[in-house]
Amino acid sequence: LNHKLGNYFMKDGIIIRTMLNNRLINKLRYRYTTNQTRTMHFIYTKLVSCKGRRRYCQGNQQVHVKLETTKGDLHLKLFADQAPETVANFVSHVRAGTYNNTIFHKVIPKFMIQGGGYNKQMNQIYIADPKKKSLNNEWKNGLKHHYGSVAMARVGGYPHSATTQFFINLSNNMFLNNAQPDDAGFAVFGEVVEGMDLVESISKMDTVSVEEHTEVPKEPVIIENARVVE
Repeated sequence: LNHKLGNYFMKDGIIIRTMLNNRLINKLRYRYTTNQTRTMHFIYTKLVSCKGRRRYCQGNQQVHVKLETTKGDLHLKLFADQAPETVANFVSHVRAGTYNNTIFHKVIPKFMIQGGGYNKQMNQIYIADPKKKSLNNEWKNGLKHHYGSVAMARVGGYPHSATTQFFINLSNNMFLNNAQPDDAGFAVFGEVVEGMDLVESISKMDTVSVEEHTEVPKEPVIIENARVVE
């Protein structure tokens, strides 16, 4: 089956997008989310050597996402060239609406705020067995845990257990760049380009404990809509 879809081309069930004068080719495949919504799962595969071609191979694979919350908006820039599978996973959940009506459920001043895992009733939105590999941990991609960077949260002891939860660094948390006791770090895949004042204010909100969860904002900050900025 060959079919043209705008700038995308589908061949034998694989969607291929050619760009940058065919110097890079990005392959995409379909993935099904838990609600059976078919979304594109971007798998960026560099099929050419970047040696001597830095202007083509670096800094061109950026995706922008806006998180519209009850307290204001956050604008994220994602680095698909350095964290292709992580960005693909995040974007697939954005497009599927996974993050809509979720909250920032853990906030620690001068450390980080974490979201993408629970709704305001503190029900987990996405459940996966941490013993089974959910997402390849791209923690050695060269991106660092500096102030404003965005990274995937995961279950300790299971390096490849990240699914939907992410966190935003509120300090230069350089220790997160290093291997943890389970021999892996946390994959950075983006940064906040607008809205760090909002992130700071969220981190300073009064918190409560809800069952086993601590540092939960007493007043929920809800992501009402997450969308890719075209």
